[in-house]
Amino acid sequence: LVVVMVSILVLSLIGASFFISIDGDGIPVADELLLSSQPFNTDTDNDGLSDSEERRYDTSPVDSDTDNDGISDRLEVQIYKTDPTSSDTDNDGLDDQDEIDIGTSPTNPDTDGDGLEDGREDQVLSTDPTETDTDSDGLSDYNEANQYPTDPTNSDTDNDGLDDGSEIEGRTNPTDPDTDDDGIDDGEEFDIGSDPTDSDTDNDGLNDSLEIEIGSDPLITDTDDDGLNDSVEYRTYNTDPSGQDTDEDGVSDRREIRILNSDPTSSDTDGDGLNDSRELELETGINNPDTDGDGLPDGYEVKSQYSDQLSPNRIDVLVEVDYANTGKPPDSLDKIVESFENAPVQNRDGSEGINLVLVEDEPIDVSE
Repeated sequence: LVVVMVSILVLSLIGASFFISIDGDGIPVADELLLSSQPFNTDTDNDGLSDSEERRYDTSPVDSDTDNDGISDRLEVQIYKTDPTSSDTDNDGLDDQDEIDIGTSPTNPDTDGDGLEDGREDQVLSTDPTETDTDSDGLSDYNEANQYPTDPTNSDTDNDGLDDGSEIEGRTNPTDPDTDDDGIDDGEEFDIGSDPTDSDTDNDGLNDSLEIEIGSDPLITDTDDDGLNDSVEYRTYNTDPSGQDTDEDGVSDRREIRILNSDPTSSDTDGDGLNDSRELELETGINNPDTDGDGLPDGYEVKSQYSDQLSPNRIDVLVEVDYANTGKPPDSLDKIVESFENAPVQNRDGSEGINLVLVEDEPIDVSE
């Protein structure tokens, strides 16, 4: 009887122990056995959290990293304040450990507050989830990813020399290096002062790139200030819009076109051998190679060996005189010259008569 009673007492004591915490962690032995934790060890998995704390946080007392995110349960609970039962506490697409590694907050899905979740920034856009403007172009990553078709990792998406923020502010297209399709990149237009949104900045009828090519100013309608629009000079008269005197004859293009009706691309409009400005000095016709109509070109009358006897504004008759080697021409020729001088002819220079110029040729041998 005594043996039976002792046995009953022992069994009672053993049974009672199943409902008490032997290691002092507050978890009865029976529960520890169910949890596979050690009833004689307050921190079965040695993660720094007692088994009773693990029970409170719903973590595994036998696995130091319940959610397998690379961070021990203790660090998640005590240091990072993350959920030790979820590998991605903030559900942003990045594991807690990855967030710690790259410097983002594992408890905030949008660390930099730019409107983009950390996971999308890191995994999809390759932007910096800790910076609102990864490429420092003045546009937030969110706006580049959602509002503008620009690259949030490249400050100059179209590589035209202007950062994307400046292009948006200046109303140019940050994805097109030449917004106005004039042949000049937006950045270059910004440097020279032309309008990258207008292919003809000065509205003179010439494309900006063409003006640069031909030497005119894309910012000024009349580059050479000669009173002629650059486009009119280039397309209509074929004159140089960057120079007032295209043919360098001493007469401005405007005067030749508007007043004299001469050719601004030819220094000798009438081809008489005299520069247009020289004709103006002599008061001869710029468009008439023989101003006085005497059959001698103006240039000949001015530049030939007989120029001291000829005038482009007076009728001159040049006669070659042949004579026998027996003597000089008779004095009667002087009377002929005088009769020409008395001819009833009014000349452009105000004189009257015809100037007869006799040129003595070599004498003719009549001895045979």
